[in-house]
Amino acid sequence: MTNGPHIAAQELAFDPEESLEGGCVAPAQSFDTFFIEHRRALSAFLRRRAATEDDVQEIVQESYLRILRYGYDDSRPAVVWKSLLYRIATNLALSRVRSDLSRNVAGQQSVDDLE
Repeated sequence: MTNGPHIAAQELAFDPEESLEGGCVAPAQSFDTFFIEHRRALSAFLRRRAATEDDVQEIVQESYLRILRYGYDDSRPAVVWKSLLYRIATNLALSRVRSDLSRNVAGQQSVDDLE
């Protein structure tokens, strides 16, 4: 499996003949509707994974921005975009945690260095 836009193109390929979630395919929707419908749940999901509320809001904004960059359109069911949105948000939250950890480790001194 590759990273980046190549995953998105593969994952966003949608065959209407295939059933999603037991045959229930959510109708396509505008980006504004998609944003309003999923923003609260995504924020709650991220609150369990981010250190601060500011982190949560930044990750939510960046996640939606990346969905737009992937070319959100209403020709695909919302469930396809929701899956990608949560994957993006999860990856951003993990990256933020890794970054915070590396900054904390970099700022620490060894006991040997104190002597």
